[in-house]
Amino acid sequence: MGIFREFEFTYNGDLVTATPNMKIMQRIERDVSIMSATISRMKGDFKATDAASVLVPFLAASGVKATHEDVLHRGMATTEGVQEVITALDACLEAMSPEEKTGKKPEGQPEEPSK
Repeated sequence: MGIFREFEFTYNGDLVTATPNMKIMQRIERDVSIMSATISRMKGDFKATDAASVLVPFLAASGVKATHEDVLHRGMATTEGVQEVITALDACLEAMSPEEKTGKKPEGQPEEPSK
């Protein structure tokens, strides 16, 4: 099992399913640091162009044709579009973050025998 998990987000009113991978992450990092984008989003001062740089590779990998300009327009044209892009950005950034390890086995998995 890898560290990445499938997730869903809405773009332009359509449900998009994506799974992060190294190719997508490398494409994003050509334009913006994933860590910088994550920190900026947590502070609430992210750039619209950074949001587009994160979303476009996920959209392309999911078969959705959208340019950076399309995402920028969607994210600035209406209140609904702004919220949709922010929600999609949050989903993408979260999906690229490794899940926290709780130290507990998932339900249904047997405990390892004591030695």
